[in-house]
Amino acid sequence: MVELSVLLPVYNAQDFISQAIESILKQTFENFELVIIDDGSTDNTAKIISNFVDKRIRYFKNENNLKLIETLNKGISLCVGKYLARMDADDICHPQRFELQIAHLKNNPETAVVGSNIIFIDRHNRIIGRGIKAPETHHAIVWEFLKRCALYHPTVMINKELIGSELSYDSNYPHAEDYELWMRLSRKFKLANMSQDLLRYRIHKESITAKYSDESLSSMMRAITKNAPISLSERELFLYRMPWKVNHQDDVSILINNIGKELDQYCNSENVQEREIRILRKSVFSRLFFLIIYLVSITKTPQIYKFIQLKKVIKVYQFEIFQCFMKMCRDFYHRFFKRFVFERGK
Repeated sequence: MVELSVLLPVYNAQDFISQAIESILKQTFENFELVIIDDGSTDNTAKIISNFVDKRIRYFKNENNLKLIETLNKGISLCVGKYLARMDADDICHPQRFELQIAHLKNNPETAVVGSNIIFIDRHNRIIGRGIKAPETHHAIVWEFLKRCALYHPTVMINKELIGSELSYDSNYPHAEDYELWMRLSRKFKLANMSQDLLRYRIHKESITAKYSDESLSSMMRAITKNAPISLSERELFLYRMPWKVNHQDDVSILINNIGKELDQYCNSENVQEREIRILRKSVFSRLFFLIIYLVSITKTPQIYKFIQLKKVIKVYQFEIFQCFMKMCRDFYHRFFKRFVFERGK
């Protein structure tokens, strides 16, 4: 019996599909099927796939181009394994990825989805950076969702048997279908990330990430508003995710007051352990610090306002200013400096 299904949607991926398939077939864990769905490619993708002779490969081709979400849902229905691993046609798996992730899911049967960290490469396989370190525990992932997608889609392995019929992508969230799915599942199931870099994620101008960033952002904000584990307004959630959009000091004051209360209520209702509460506070604290500094830098707000607000944040979150500043610097580096490097690598 096949234990793992690997779902690989493909569309006009002739430049990279061979490397992707090879990285799957060379896995140390071998009891899997590779379900490849060609979404109507018009290049040499189909010919390249046909060159691989391996009984674990199951190849399907859509008569018409169904787009990614419908293709993924079709693929889920075709997969027969207890576990399901996602993979994209332009990425490369670490040789032990499947072995390590299956071991994690078996050792943590309450976990429904596990991802990992990633290394960014360009079209020539050159390393151009690393992804922002993924939070590893369920509650940290849930709160990170308020800022970004904390599960890298092509790294995930899913306990398909545990999730059952709830495993499906929603077509109302184009180019953020994974974000919505993880947030929706997090309300009923446990999520996790492994600390290892188990995938090399390719950045190039033809990738979905590069081509549809505006539409992706719109879908992300709707997913956050719908599934957020806290009762912030749509405006507050928007500013928490994108603090550089703030333009009035009242927005900051309201968000500072409300986010603290919501964090405490969440931790109490979910019985979050003290060690993880400190991690969540650190994350929230650094985001609010960034938001205040940004507000002061773009407005004529008196400098004293900055210090009053900072004092309030420090009091609420009981965190040292130096720790906050260092966390903010790391966030700034990942969000802006790395983005510049990636753009050059495309």
